[in-house]
Amino acid sequence: MSDGTTLMSIRYKDGILIGADGRSANSMFVGNKVSDKLEPVHQRIYVQRAGTSAHTQAIARQLRAFVDAQAKELNDFPSVRAAASILQRIIYNGNLSAHMFCSGWDPYEGY
Repeated sequence: MSDGTTLMSIRYKDGILIGADGRSANSMFVGNKVSDKLEPVHQRIYVQRAGTSAHTQAIARQLRAFVDAQAKELNDFPSVRAAASILQRIIYNGNLSAHMFCSGWDPYEGY
C-alpha cells in the first residue's frame, strides 16, 4: 500500500511551479479524493500542506495573519523568506504534526 503526501516545488528561469497530490487519507481509507493541499498565504506566497489536515489548516491561517500584518507594515509585498521563517517557528514551537513548504515571489529576493 502506498501512502503519504507528494509535494513538489520547482524553480525555473521565469517563475516557480508548485504542486501536490489531491488525496487525504484516514489510516487505510481515503477520506477525501479532492483535497486541496496548496494554501494561498498572500498574493504571491503559497504553502503546501502535508500531515494532519486540522493542524496544517490552522497553521496556514495563523501564518496568513502574520504575513498580512507584515504586508501592511511594509505597504508592499511580504518577504517569502520571512513567511518561511514564521512558518518554521509555528510548527516547531507548537509540536504539531505538520510538514509544509513555503514558496512564492517577492520583490526583494525574487522566487
